[in-house]
Amino acid sequence: MVTEEQYPYKAENGNCKKIDFSKESKVFSVKNYRYIGGGYGLANEREIMMELYNNGPVVLNFEPN
Repeated sequence: MVTEEQYPYKAENGNCKKIDFSKESKVFSVKNYRYIGGGYGLANEREIMMELYNNGPVVLNFEPN
C-alpha cells in the first residue's frame, strides 16, 4: 500500500509517476472475500445494501459501458 507521503494526490492531468515499492511500502493480504451476488458483476443495489448492513465496508468497482 502506498502512503499519501509517498504519492500525494494532485488534481491534474498527466502521467502517473513510478513508485519504488521496495521503500517503506506496506504489504497487505486478504484472507476472506466473496463476490456479492455470487459472482463477478452479479450484485444489485439491494444485495450491496444488505452486505453493508450485515458485514460492514465493501470494495466496489464500476465499469462504465
